[in-house]
Amino acid sequence: MNESKQVLNYFITGGTGLLGSFMIEKLLSEGHKVKALVRPSTLEKLDKSKIPSNLEYVEGQLSDYDLLVDELRTSDNVIHAAGLVSYSDKLSTLLETNVQGTATIVNAALEAKVKRFCHISSIATLNESKDKITENSKWEYDENTSHYALSKYKAELEVWRGIAEGLSAFMVNPSVILGIGDTTRSSLKLIKHVQDQKPFYPIGTFNYVDVRDVIEMTYTLIQSDIVSERFILNAGKTSYKSFFESLATAMNKKAPKMGISPTVLEKLRILDGIRCRLLGGKRFITKPMINSLKKDNFYENQKAINFTNHKFRELSDTIDWIAATQV
Repeated sequence: MNESKQVLNYFITGGTGLLGSFMIEKLLSEGHKVKALVRPSTLEKLDKSKIPSNLEYVEGQLSDYDLLVDELRTSDNVIHAAGLVSYSDKLSTLLETNVQGTATIVNAALEAKVKRFCHISSIATLNESKDKITENSKWEYDENTSHYALSKYKAELEVWRGIAEGLSAFMVNPSVILGIGDTTRSSLKLIKHVQDQKPFYPIGTFNYVDVRDVIEMTYTLIQSDIVSERFILNAGKTSYKSFFESLATAMNKKAPKMGISPTVLEKLRILDGIRCRLLGGKRFITKPMINSLKKDNFYENQKAINFTNHKFRELSDTIDWIAATQV
């Protein structure tokens, strides 16, 4: 049966984040009903008069198992998009949010017997290699593994465990997500870097994907009967220098001209550590952050293309879209 024509009840976590907000918009446009889990502090800031009738915000947290079970009993599909993306938070904080939160909603989904479960993971869980990285790249932990990557990997283990226990689930592994939204959060800080006309850029490359592609491909996958699979969602690879220059041109801003190497950043990291010890607060420059700049891998995207029959947008299209919203 093709469920794409049916009105389904979706439950989504992380609904106020970049990915979650676009996912809600997509689901509503397809005629589905959506319940989104939000923290009490977030709920207070929402304009209740602008919430459409087929969207309900559920006040609560991922740690509230009983609440999740109650809400999922009336939900068909779950999209778990909540997660903490950080290279500076303590491992315990990341494990609590990314691992325990995932374990709780997986258990709730099993008890509530939901039809489909999609876990939004990250390319950070895939092992690096000299060649292209695929969905079959095996996880290996070493001294350079970030706490974030470890937490996302352990979160994936909870999903695989749920699948073994009968959960109809799959996961997607996006690269750096580009889009429009709060430029003070997560990957959108790259846009703020250009908005603020910062003079420097890190020497290195990164893999990227348009948030609209993530949404469309994830929606196609959750409408299918695919289970026990993961999909890399990655449009391509570019240098920070090239990305900042292209975005600055599109936004009529000055592009950063000063390239900072990982070696220089390592020296700045030491000074940043001294600042934290004297003044407190989070570190701005961390070792995992620097290690990420040393990578030059490409994350293979053919599996996702084959399964969804969707072509990734060109980076120039994404940049033009972002720039048009910043005028």
